[in-house]
Amino acid sequence: GGGERAGEVRAGWSVGPWSNGLETHIGGSRDGRWDVGVGFNRYDVNFDDGSDSTFNEYAPFARFFLVKEEEGGAPVSLSLNAQLFVDDYPAAGDKGKFVQAGATVYKSLKITDNFELQPFPGFAFVAESYTFGGDDADTAQYLTRDFGLHFTTATDAPWIWRATLLEQSFRRETYRALRLAVVRRM
Repeated sequence: GGGERAGEVRAGWSVGPWSNGLETHIGGSRDGRWDVGVGFNRYDVNFDDGSDSTFNEYAPFARFFLVKEEEGGAPVSLSLNAQLFVDDYPAAGDKGKFVQAGATVYKSLKITDNFELQPFPGFAFVAESYTFGGDDADTAQYLTRDFGLHFTTATDAPWIWRATLLEQSFRRETYRALRLAVVRRM
């Protein structure tokens, strides 16, 4: 609900057509409307020429809830989201970054007093720029979509445990992730 402070730590695994990797995240909410944090990810990449590499990604984000689902009030939650992704490759001259901004709708479905499901679809605009081997930057802009499902313990408890199944589609590439999180309400 509104006016809550919380901290979150999350880890997960992502698989896709050209990379697989560990995704970690730390974040917080100051007032129940704003969430901010940063992701630290490490991916193994398989390039088209058959070569492999590993890179780190740093991903600060912000989310603002325009609408919060409430009993007797709004039937869903709606957030605006923005995230910057900066990729750090081991080869000199290789670099990449992209920004993603969009909206997500969440619906809480209380299964028992101690368990909830929260399906969510989201859509975002992405602008990216990648440079490999010192070549000119390749840039692109496109829309992406997310479909996910949170499995969570009671969201009114001091400690909340959450597992998330997520499917993200970027152009013709689809990634799937499993994320586990712990949230501490304060």
